[in-house]
Amino acid sequence: MACIKTETEWQELAKNLLKAEITRRGFKYEDVIRALAEIGVRETYKSFTSKLSRGTFQFSFVLQCMEAIGCSSVAVSK
Repeated sequence: MACIKTETEWQELAKNLLKAEITRRGFKYEDVIRALAEIGVRETYKSFTSKLSRGTFQFSFVLQCMEAIGCSSVAVSK
């Protein structure tokens, strides 16, 4: 049976997943912002942290961050 989540719960899951991958690879937010700039994605510290704290961002942002930190796969569990 599928687990029904609220939009807020999905946002929390997304932000926790992204934060975990950043931490797992030993990056600080400033490092991620620099790495994003290296692949042509411009983020200010404020815009980056706002997205992460809200958990409201496009999937393309997740892909950009994953590329920037050298993450090619993630495990999503229930």
